[in-house]
Amino acid sequence: MASYYTDILLVSLLMSSALTEETICAKYTFQDKLVDAVFELQHQVDILKRELKNVQNQLNNYQLSRDMATASMETQLTAEDKRIEEKLTTLTNGLPGRITSVMTGLSTPGGSIYTRWGRSTCNANRTQTVYSGYAAGSHYGNQGAAANYLCLTKEPLWRKFEDTKQSGAPVFGAEYEFDHRSRVTFFDREITDQDAPCAVCQSPRSQLLMIPGRNKCLDGWTLEYEGYLVAGDISHAAASEFICLDANPEALPNDSGNTDGKLFYFAEARCGGSLKCPPYVDGRELTCVVCTK
Repeated sequence: MASYYTDILLVSLLMSSALTEETICAKYTFQDKLVDAVFELQHQVDILKRELKNVQNQLNNYQLSRDMATASMETQLTAEDKRIEEKLTTLTNGLPGRITSVMTGLSTPGGSIYTRWGRSTCNANRTQTVYSGYAAGSHYGNQGAAANYLCLTKEPLWRKFEDTKQSGAPVFGAEYEFDHRSRVTFFDREITDQDAPCAVCQSPRSQLLMIPGRNKCLDGWTLEYEGYLVAGDISHAAASEFICLDANPEALPNDSGNTDGKLFYFAEARCGGSLKCPPYVDGRELTCVVCTK
């Protein structure tokens, strides 16, 4: 650029034929100054160009860094959106089933009912006492009697009746017997011939299981109560059934004495036949446990 301006100045000076030598020398002196100024100006322009390039590089670097940060943020946001969408989809897909489950729980009473033999109340995990009653059943000496034990209510209600004893299915109270054993060893007190209470219990858990032969629930089950397996004596005329008597049985107040009726005897293992011994032991009293789930 400087050379271009210099040539223009020389042509202009040569075309002026009337110029004197002194004038020409003065013009050359001016030309030198002008050339120096042009070079200085070009130098300044070059400096400005370099500074502009540096600024442009800085802007480019900033833009690149911002783009990378934006891309990283967009990647994170995309991943988060995907996670939230997947979770929402899972919740949405499972919602009908959960609604059905809730509606079923509202429309169908849950829980289970069982009798706690030998106790007057129910005190297991969130289990309620429906009513407290008297253990009862057919007389042990009556042939053809009913086999099952009853938990009679303490608040009977009647329909039509005749207050005379007649042939049929008489119901007696139940007593503890446990003959030929030390009752103190098993119950820490003497309970022979004492009258037995019972309680009907409602558990919030729907599955109910009585396990003969053990006094602890299986994994995943909740203990309601544990005790001894009992039934009627094999020498008696009346049939009986096996039930689970609480390990710490109570006695009804105002005991009636030794009047028999429906009786409780220990159930024990008998080896020498098909019962496997071990694990069972000949003559040993069997335990039991009532569990819910």
